[in-house]
Amino acid sequence: TKGQYWFSEANDPSKRFSVEIGARFSHYIPTYTVANNMSNFVPALYDPAKAVQMTTAGLIVANSGNPYNGLITVGDGIPANQASRVSNANNLQGIPHGGPRGLYNTQNLIMPRFSFAWAPFKNNKTSVRGGFGTYHDRPEGNLVFSQTKLPPFTPQVQYQYGNLSNPGGGTSPAAAPQGGITAIDQNLKVPVVDTYNFGIQRELPWAVMLETTWAGNVGHHLIREPNINTPSFALLEANQNLPSAQRLATNSLLPYKGFTTIGYYKSDSNSNYNALQVRATRRKGNVLFTVNYTWSHALADTPGNFNSTTDAIEFDNRHYNYGPTNYDRRHLFVGTYTYRLPFKFKTNYLVRSAFAGWEMSGVIRWQTGQYLTPVGSNYIPNTRRAQYLGLPVALDSDVRSIAKWFNAAAFSVPPATAEGNAGVGTIEGPRWQNWDISLRKVFTVREGWTLRIQADMFNMMNHPNFNNPDVTANNSTFGAVSGSQPARNIQFGARFAF
Repeated sequence: TKGQYWFSEANDPSKRFSVEIGARFSHYIPTYTVANNMSNFVPALYDPAKAVQMTTAGLIVANSGNPYNGLITVGDGIPANQASRVSNANNLQGIPHGGPRGLYNTQNLIMPRFSFAWAPFKNNKTSVRGGFGTYHDRPEGNLVFSQTKLPPFTPQVQYQYGNLSNPGGGTSPAAAPQGGITAIDQNLKVPVVDTYNFGIQRELPWAVMLETTWAGNVGHHLIREPNINTPSFALLEANQNLPSAQRLATNSLLPYKGFTTIGYYKSDSNSNYNALQVRATRRKGNVLFTVNYTWSHALADTPGNFNSTTDAIEFDNRHYNYGPTNYDRRHLFVGTYTYRLPFKFKTNYLVRSAFAGWEMSGVIRWQTGQYLTPVGSNYIPNTRRAQYLGLPVALDSDVRSIAKWFNAAAFSVPPATAEGNAGVGTIEGPRWQNWDISLRKVFTVREGWTLRIQADMFNMMNHPNFNNPDVTANNSTFGAVSGSQPARNIQFGARFAF
């Protein structure tokens, strides 16, 4: 629902002020299956007293504990009319049911909207606009699709010394833990983003429109997927300090024994984005263009949607992982243009056909690089942050090269007893610069027959756009760039239509 209100000064309708207020109500129902053939891992249901025992090699001791400890099926069980469609429906292996059918609860949400527009001058060439809105994003189905592939609906059975005619005739070896699984927080919330903007538009001479806007948003309950089945650093360190013959396999150190990785979808991330946006456009005449410049900064405690590669360490300490996102670009310039050659030959048909009607267009893009996090590892077998040594990270342009993009001496591998103190996004990757151009013309062969010829040039300046450098302090190529995007590419084409 929404309402709109107009205000005007008496006897001066050219000064207008409008306000639009509204709200949207949404009833978010999680994705579920009619057969309730999904299961979930719930950390609160995991009972350490019922955990399986692990060998030093990381295998499950036979007949020890409950290998499905912490799992729960959804709903009230498999409906009778669906049992024939579900594998293993009659043998749920003692896994309890009662979880939400969609793995998290249905939610009712209200999204308010507010905007205004004001024309402050009588000539109506200037407008002031602003707005605020709340938006929710229903979690996609990819969160839940894999939950149909967990036990008990896809049980794992292992035999050795069997044969093809009777695989079950073999003996059961020491079972390996469940392979990597995903799980969903039963208290998962629908992500919400609050957006806001304030801008001024001005009509300039020569049909040019100039617009300056401050825009931003704040995100809450954003979804991430850390591996919650990670042993503590202290436990890994203590295990590594044991004599090699006494060390346990990593699977034997995990907090939820009987499983390997558990990608746990949580909705506890936050983000913020702010940008100054300047835009000029012209949509009249033989010269058309759009010029955009954005100065922006995007910060979050997880780098991107479901992307938790840099918050694998200290995944419960969101402040430790707070920094620039993997889509943060501080400066961005994009220009598009179209130029219609203004040749007009009214007398000579051949000259007019050859030279009139040509059109040239292109795209120019320039942006600063991605912010990267240096990592490293020591004798403890996991990846951590690199150790920052206090030196400048960036190099001057006359010193920087593809073999030394940043000051690698500013970092080292993390010490044996620490997780590394390098911050998130402390290295700026290579910039991007690209010029694309196209030249084309349509010839009329006869009525209803046309021939279009076109030449395109991508990366016209053949400017090298380098890939990100190596940011792993253990590597000999640490700080070096090993590849780039495609070089200049030229193509010609013709299309005959009749």
